Amino acid sequence: MACVFSQVYNSCGCITGYMLPLQDNRDQDITAYPVAVYDVADVFVNGTPTVGHQYAQTPSEYVAIWNSSATNQAVGTLYVGQSPFCFYLVRAVGGTLPAHVLGIQFRYPLLNEDGVTPIRDENGSIIYA
Repeated sequence: MACVFSQVYNSCGCITGYMLPLQDNRDQDITAYPVAVYDVADVFVNGTPTVGHQYAQTPSEYVAIWNSSATNQAVGTLYVGQSPFCFYLVRAVGGTLPAHVLGIQFRYPLLNEDGVTPIRDENGSIIYA
């Protein structure tokens, strides 16, 4: 199910929050975990994204990491939404609403039997899982 930015209303007709898709920095939908989590200022939440840093393996982990950022807390509180790549945001008073939440899909290179050398295709490019 595709996630699109939308307002969520309660039974009284008041806006209670917003559904936000998980997208990359090119506004393309993320389709798999693990994902590097970025704040609303496009800064990696846990420092510099490298192997060994924390990546979200699940939607719940994405939410926990996203909500740990003071920059994001000024915008609101994120919750797991209707699908693995759709989230529910309750906006903080005065928070600027983003069009989506940002993540970069982390891909692992496939390795040869030696466990060190990456497998390459016929053009010499590394193959990723």
